[in-house]
Amino acid sequence: VSHDRALIDTVATHTLSIEDGTAVLRNGCYSDLVALREAAQAAPVPSPKKSARPVKAAVPTAPRNGRELARLEKKIAAMEADIAAVEAALSDPAIATDHAALADHGRRHQDLQEELTWLMRDWEEHVAAAEA
Repeated sequence: VSHDRALIDTVATHTLSIEDGTAVLRNGCYSDLVALREAAQAAPVPSPKKSARPVKAAVPTAPRNGRELARLEKKIAAMEADIAAVEAALSDPAIATDHAALADHGRRHQDLQEELTWLMRDWEEHVAAAEA
């Protein structure tokens, strides 16, 4: 699992995405998944008369959305740097033999990964709103 899209494009042979509450496994890298989604958005889809999904609050649009995207991207970059630092510490043999420090670093890594996931979700929502 990675949020580094360049890495995914380089090494991935499959992608797994959650769509409408279902895990969907596809052949190809991240760029293939993006191309597939773009093609699906370009195809006309008849709109249903009733929506089973609750209506979400609108995400702010440009120019405020552009500032928010930049803020989120800055936070994501900082979070990824923090994760890399924790991962480097976890690979340190001195940490590996100190069970308390290893547990602390492991918890920190998990917390950062979770926070990054939420930031990425927010970023994706803002990108989708900007494209709409």
